[in-house]
Amino acid sequence: MNSMIKQLIRKDWQINRTMMAIYIGAMLIANVMLLADPDNIVFGMGVILILTILFILCIHLTTSNVISEYSQKTLTFIMSLPVSARHYAIAKLAANLSMFCVPWLMALLSSWLIILTSDSLPNGLTALVTLGLVEILLSYCLIMMLGIVTESQHGAIGAMAISNLGFQGFIWGILKIPAIAQHRDSNQLAWNSTELSILAIQLVVIIGLLGTTLLIQQRKTNFI
Repeated sequence: MNSMIKQLIRKDWQINRTMMAIYIGAMLIANVMLLADPDNIVFGMGVILILTILFILCIHLTTSNVISEYSQKTLTFIMSLPVSARHYAIAKLAANLSMFCVPWLMALLSSWLIILTSDSLPNGLTALVTLGLVEILLSYCLIMMLGIVTESQHGAIGAMAISNLGFQGFIWGILKIPAIAQHRDSNQLAWNSTELSILAIQLVVIIGLLGTTLLIQQRKTNFI
């Protein structure tokens, strides 16, 4: 990896280290709350807290790491350094994704662990939880793409609103699919073809969003 890309990634992590520590700490608290009985209100609050943390992180990272560089003219200085538009785009995507994926992976792995070790929760729930969390990751990629491409907070906020509604619609929609609804209540861990197909589509869309962001950003010539 280019040394300048590494320096730009390190810069974003250093700037956001306090913020990330807070988010990681909050995610740990949410994960501990999931240890409560699924019928307990604490468990429900833990689920809500996890979703809240991830959605707030979506917009926070985009505004603090992307939009602020345009509004504060930091980008103009960065592009005066020996760094190309392509290097900047790669560094920005890598830094933002790595920061988002730390608490995201905490949520994913802890959910799997709790479901698989609990007698009250069916193993088939792991597929639904995974698809839901991957959808949040997809939403973040959309928010980040529009933030980077439009260079506007309004674009990022608009993407956030669309993603929030889209996530709710996605969960509602997949629960209406018989194969997913039946698997959710079963103890069978293996995924069915419907769930695997949805996951594959999500991953293709994520790769497409990242690739589109990189393609558009590296063609820009005006960073003032």
